[in-house]
Amino acid sequence: MGRPAFESTILAQALPLRKLRGTPGLAFDGQLELLHRSLRAFDRTIAMVVATIQKQHAQDWGKPYTAEREPEAADRFQIFVRCAGHAYHHVGQIVYLTRELART
Repeated sequence: MGRPAFESTILAQALPLRKLRGTPGLAFDGQLELLHRSLRAFDRTIAMVVATIQKQHAQDWGKPYTAEREPEAADRFQIFVRCAGHAYHHVGQIVYLTRELART
């Protein structure tokens, strides 16, 4: 089974950098392994969210939602939108970290 496209793209960009920049092997390998593990965890999280969304029916989105740290989200659709925004923030972090890794 191959890697998700998003993970493969980032790793494909990062792996040639070791040769281009002459980065010491062990330190760079450790960074790549951390990146690889992080991307796998992110992919698992997104897969879980997609599976949960697919279980929802049209009438479910308006059902009440409460959580201690999410007082603004009154229903399931609102928490979904808030979580989507939060996930997008993490995508931005991944892009930033990938660019920083490319610079070192």
